[in-house]
Amino acid sequence: MNELHFRKELLRIVFINIFFGHDHNQMKCPLPELYTFWDRHYKEIRNAVLELLDFMGRINLAGDLMTYVNQQLDTSLKKTVGHLVVSEKDIDLGDHFIKQISTRYHGEYNPSGLAARLTTKIRLFGILDNADPDDLISKDSVIYMQWFMHHSLKVIYKENSKIVVLRRNWRDGQPLKTFLQQESAGYLYSVDQTGGLFFDDPNSQMKYFQLSCAIITQIWDFAQRRKKIFILKNLAGNEK
Repeated sequence: MNELHFRKELLRIVFINIFFGHDHNQMKCPLPELYTFWDRHYKEIRNAVLELLDFMGRINLAGDLMTYVNQQLDTSLKKTVGHLVVSEKDIDLGDHFIKQISTRYHGEYNPSGLAARLTTKIRLFGILDNADPDDLISKDSVIYMQWFMHHSLKVIYKENSKIVVLRRNWRDGQPLKTFLQQESAGYLYSVDQTGGLFFDDPNSQMKYFQLSCAIITQIWDFAQRRKKIFILKNLAGNEK
């Protein structure tokens, strides 16, 4: 594992964890393979994040950040609501999540407000999951693409419902036979510590490649649709 990449990802996770008020108990190393890097960097990164957030709070930069994030999210939601009707019940289902978010920041744009907006969007995606999205929203819409990516991640999550880290022999670097025998079912792939994904079953590899190809094809289709809109719009403008 690349140590620099580990530090970047740990910084990202710790920042989000503390910013949204979930740092009541310090995080623990999730895997024994990460312990060396974790022990070396976690406390240092956590202290740096605490100092950064304290500075952001003193100059009200945290509030400005939340304002920007919420404005971008609101713009996206307004486009969505124009196509779909969201019931109060759907929004209320996210209350348990909203209550977990810190309300340290005052005003309209705060972590709680952001959670409410995110929950609304997730519920909208849920409506699309349970219906034919083509009947509700155009395929050239950015919202459609956002839903599709969210849906695709959910499909992969269901196929690979647990995170499995490949165990290798420390002497020769080969996957442990005992690991392959013990963990041969119940997941699509395992995360390789040396980078990438590891498939111990050709059928699982084929299924993952099929999902990946479907995603790439959909992205390509979306790009072509948007390109067509752009070209027709510019042609119409030139005719005027």
